[in-house]
Amino acid sequence: MASFATAEEFVDAPLHFNKASHVAYFKSCLKKGLPYFYTTLDTQRMSAVYFSLSALDILGAVDSLDKGKIIDAIYQWQLPSKSAAHGGFIGTSSLGQPL
Repeated sequence: MASFATAEEFVDAPLHFNKASHVAYFKSCLKKGLPYFYTTLDTQRMSAVYFSLSALDILGAVDSLDKGKIIDAIYQWQLPSKSAAHGGFIGTSSLGQPL
């Protein structure tokens, strides 16, 4: 018969936070984009960049990034404004703008 851990055993188990793995994951999201199972969220790419940068900042790893490269990438997603009422940023190349 299988043995299952009790709630008390989970509470007493030592916790381990692998900071290096988390930093690598968020850097990967910035460099390669979202993992394949999140591709339906491609239009939310700007939000993903924001949350990845925020996570790296919380982890104390934002200074290891090439900030100029990130800024350039974000400005590539800016739509040219035709008037004061039009413009902004896109999060996907499906609108015909290259990423």
